[in-house]
Amino acid sequence: MVGLRDQEVISRYRLSRPMINDLVHLIRADIDPKTNRGMGIDAETKRSARDATVVKVLLTLRYLAKGDFFSEVGDIHGVSKSSMSRHLHDVVLAINNRVDNIRFPEIDVERRSTATPFYRLSRIPRVLGAIDCTLISITTPTSHEASYVCRKGYHALNVQAVVDTKLRFIDAVARWPGATNDATIFEMSGLKDYLEANAVGVLLGDSGNALRNYLLTPILRPTANAQVAYNDAHARGRVVVERAFGMLKSRFRSLKVVMEVNISSSLTVTSLLADPCNSLDQRELRRDLQMAVLAATL
Repeated sequence: MVGLRDQEVISRYRLSRPMINDLVHLIRADIDPKTNRGMGIDAETKRSARDATVVKVLLTLRYLAKGDFFSEVGDIHGVSKSSMSRHLHDVVLAINNRVDNIRFPEIDVERRSTATPFYRLSRIPRVLGAIDCTLISITTPTSHEASYVCRKGYHALNVQAVVDTKLRFIDAVARWPGATNDATIFEMSGLKDYLEANAVGVLLGDSGNALRNYLLTPILRPTANAQVAYNDAHARGRVVVERAFGMLKSRFRSLKVVMEVNISSSLTVTSLLADPCNSLDQRELRRDLQMAVLAATL
């Protein structure tokens, strides 16, 4: 990052310089080179252990931000393609283990602070989030290939997420093959069990889900004025999840291209990039990062 202006750092890596330094500090114990023998990044580039750790984080952020080929990202940071692949996997796992910002509101004060803005937006009470799924392209898997072919005809993961009115991801499931439908993913999720057992609020979902006490869906063929008004209110509340996915993929372009990683890595990557707001607040961008990286750890 030496020689780059602050805005250039954000443009290239999606995080500010202080936030990158904080991230390095947070995960250093998991990714520090342990030895100079072999072709570890410190031996390969003749950098100090500290500098080598920073480079590992930078090349990971660069890949997530731009979705470039491994060889190109490696060339920019002075490492080989094989090292790039290994270090990306290590950093993604470390981030997923150490960063924990995707949290569903589970105490009263958190639920109120989430439901109140939803009510202002949609006039629907007790809404805790808007839920939807998005497809993340992956390379052709070596096993169970057919189960990863999504409805659009390419190999993908189907990632479920819940978003609040600030476009923050507050729950995510990034472990299902692309052929799995949205309703099945929700049915098998821990969030569904939690909402079913605790009458704490509701989610806004699409018509692909079944209507439940805790999951509101639009009326398919509204006739009465009240039904039309309800659908309009539902759409105003649920649009936040569509915006959040769009902003997430715009910020971390690796989620818009076919990931040059295996199933294990692409699973963590999709979940670690978790708050697509434009805010440069440290917690919010860490949440962003967590959503994109959660998809690479299965």
